[in-house]
Amino acid sequence: DPAGQPLVMSLLFEPLDLGFVSVSDLTLLEGRVRFHGRTDTTEYACSILPDGTLNRPWVADKIFKDHSLMLRFEAIMQQQVRDDLLHFLETQKACGTSAVFLDLPLMIELGWHKLCDSVWLIAVPDELRIRRAIARDRQLGKELVMRRNNTQLPISEQRKYADAVIDNSGPFANTKAQIDEQLRKLQLIE
Repeated sequence: DPAGQPLVMSLLFEPLDLGFVSVSDLTLLEGRVRFHGRTDTTEYACSILPDGTLNRPWVADKIFKDHSLMLRFEAIMQQQVRDDLLHFLETQKACGTSAVFLDLPLMIELGWHKLCDSVWLIAVPDELRIRRAIARDRQLGKELVMRRNNTQLPISEQRKYADAVIDNSGPFANTKAQIDEQLRKLQLIE
C-alpha cells in the first residue's frame, strides 16, 4: 500500500520466532473468490485469472471507475473474504498463535476493525501516498490513484479508529522504532 504497509508488515516479521501471522492485502484469501453458480456475476468474469487469483489490473481499471460496479463486486467478494478470514482467525487462535496482523483494504469502512484487539494506522501525507502508488504501479496514473483513495475514509477519520498511528513518512529507523514501541505495549516483545 502507498502508505507503506508492506514495509511495516516486513518489520513485524523480522524476528521470526515471535509466532506472528499476517493476512496482508487479501493475498491469502483473494484466490478463493467464487463466482460460479451465481447468475449476477457475468460482468466480473474478467476479474479472475485462469489460476484463480484476482486480476488486479482489470479491477483497477473497471471497478474504481464505476461506483455501482464496485459496490456489486464488493458485496460478492467481501462476504466471502470475511467468511474465510473468520475461519482463518479461529484456526490461528486454536493453534495458539500469539498475534495476527491484518493489512486489509477498507478495514474500517467494512467494519473489520471490530475483529481486532488493536488497530494501527500506517499514515503518510496524501501527496506522498499518491507518489508511492504511482511509483509502485506505473499504469495507474494520478487520476485513478485519486479515485481509489476516494473510496477510503480520509486519514483524519481513520485516526479516530486507531489505537496507534505509525508515521511512515520518515526514515526507516523511525518507522521501526514506532512498531517496536507498539509491540512492547501489546507485550509481544520486550
